[in-house]
Amino acid sequence: MKLDGIYRGKVLATDATTDSKLGRVKVEVYPYLIGVSTARALGEVVEGIATEALPWAYPAFSLFSGSGLERGSFAVPEVGSYVFVFFEAGDVYQPVYFAEAPCGSGEEVDGIPQEALEHYPHTRVFKTGTGITFAITGEEDNNTIVVTHPSGTTISVDNKGTVSISSEKDIIINASNNVSVTAKTVQITGTTEIDLN
Repeated sequence: MKLDGIYRGKVLATDATTDSKLGRVKVEVYPYLIGVSTARALGEVVEGIATEALPWAYPAFSLFSGSGLERGSFAVPEVGSYVFVFFEAGDVYQPVYFAEAPCGSGEEVDGIPQEALEHYPHTRVFKTGTGITFAITGEEDNNTIVVTHPSGTTISVDNKGTVSISSEKDIIINASNNVSVTAKTVQITGTTEIDLN
């Protein structure tokens, strides 16, 4: 059976526990490669395929500098996420994943971070499952960059080019040599104390 075209798949496992960490994933693709739990949930007459028996899906990463020794782009989709899949040469045993596949419709769409809707469609967002967010907004009179950590720490560049760093914890600057600060005015404010050694 030759499988042409593009399919939507769900990531069931990654190769994180194997010796070869190549960005491979085990992905179920309905109705050809169905996992056991999905088959049970759908009441299928087939038993489904155990995750370990599914073929490894290799990545087709987005073009950055081209793949090669110590260069290229790399990102492994998280278990439970959805990806688009094709089968190399139409072979069911050679799945390749290459893009995220948001699922759902209307107000409930998995795979679209809430931050992307704030200045839609001008905001590009990269967000991890743990909440690390990198948001770039590019529109007339609103060009900003915001990096947000789950703790609430942010690094941002506003529309005027002002850089702001905000943290609920400490901000530490270490240098093996010198630290140079040059500005028209330098203001240091300590709400409790200022310690200069």
